[in-house]
Amino acid sequence: RYIRHDTQQHFEPLDLNELIEDCITLTEPYWYNEPRRQGIEITVKTAFEDLPNILGAATELREVFVNLILNAVQAMPEGGTLRFETFTNERGQVCVNVSDTGIGMSNEVQQNIFEPLFTTKGDDGTGMGLAASYGIVQEHQGTIDVRSEPGEGSEFTLTFPPAEETPTPPDETPTPANEPSSPS
Repeated sequence: RYIRHDTQQHFEPLDLNELIEDCITLTEPYWYNEPRRQGIEITVKTAFEDLPNILGAATELREVFVNLILNAVQAMPEGGTLRFETFTNERGQVCVNVSDTGIGMSNEVQQNIFEPLFTTKGDDGTGMGLAASYGIVQEHQGTIDVRSEPGEGSEFTLTFPPAEETPTPPDETPTPANEPSSPS
């Protein structure tokens, strides 16, 4: 099961920029250390805007971003650039673009990448990474889309609703005067 309805009760406000930074640091051995040992250079760039928090489960969202990072590294066997961009769209949704300069994907592959057990990695892939990521993003009332061209890299766009604004604490709420609204 991808969507677990009990998960949302464990959601907490999250700073998506901070969570992505954590994932970049966590995966550094995969995109920096190991490729460099093989003479391959992968650069990670970020362009973060101030974002409202989202409600979510940090461990699950980390799984999504780690999966996207590892897939991007595998799609750049000659090296390249992995870019993270965060912003708020015109509808107030919190958005993340994760793009790479890798080998890209055909239209057929793009249409199937979120299907369970679909893999382009042969015996090296389970076909569950993006399927699980899709389910996790849906649990968070979000969307995940992909744009890619063979030889041109790939870009995943994730959108999430912002967390509801926290209500003003009662002691700071202006109290209406107890006067009649019109003179008698």
